[in-house]
Amino acid sequence: MTTHLPQLPIAIDPLIAEAKERARRRRQYASLALLGVVAVATVLTLCFRPGGFFARGTVASVGINASPAEVAAIEQAVRTAPSAADAATLRFTEVRISTINRNYALVKVMYTSKCAGCTPSAANGEQGGFGIVQRTASGWHETFAGSSPPRCGIVPVPVYKELSGSSICLGS
Repeated sequence: MTTHLPQLPIAIDPLIAEAKERARRRRQYASLALLGVVAVATVLTLCFRPGGFFARGTVASVGINASPAEVAAIEQAVRTAPSAADAATLRFTEVRISTINRNYALVKVMYTSKCAGCTPSAANGEQGGFGIVQRTASGWHETFAGSSPPRCGIVPVPVYKELSGSSICLGS
């Protein structure tokens, strides 16, 4: 004996079409999300690298971005400091203002010496160094300049560690 089943009242084709449409929308949302993540990563990379969007010339600020006025004031403080008196040229390669204490900044420079009695290695070519500048009521002033770590106590250790990546300081 054969029994006939009644036809289903719901057609399957519209359900399949709806599932395909939902899958297509999910793929579009995933693509847009991935594109957004790539865009954010690109912008952050360009903004916070040396020579990025917020740089003036070759000077870049990492952490809290220095305004052009701050960068100019910091450069002027280094140029007029006694440590720069023997420099024939100063080329600023990096300026970083501390996020822990905005009154401190690290300045990296390349310089050539103008002294006649220098050793042959010092008289030929550029040398690198760095300085720590501090903002006071009268403006930015150089606190330290050199190529080795500063004396302990010149800069608060957390600030120096943030700016230089090292907490090493020389004994007083």
